[in-house]
Amino acid sequence: MSKTYNHLSLEERAVMQVMLDHSCSLRAIARKLRRSASTISRELVRGGGAVTEPLAAPSAGRPRTACGYRCAKAHQRAQRLARKARVA
Repeated sequence: MSKTYNHLSLEERAVMQVMLDHSCSLRAIARKLRRSASTISRELVRGGGAVTEPLAAPSAGRPRTACGYRCAKAHQRAQRLARKARVA
């Protein structure tokens, strides 16, 4: 029995960004998207989000939105890497 993998869509990435804006946990985001928490964690690391301190106290100045994660930028990067040739 083989496992299949579906890449995250732009809509799923947008939901992630909104939920991160509302300080939701990785597991809450995973439940909402019906994905594994590790999938969400890897996506945030790849997309520039801070996984180590998503619920950190706000600092002075402009608030950080979604811990640096941007859904459109992450989706463009994922599409670019998917087109890239792979080494056997």
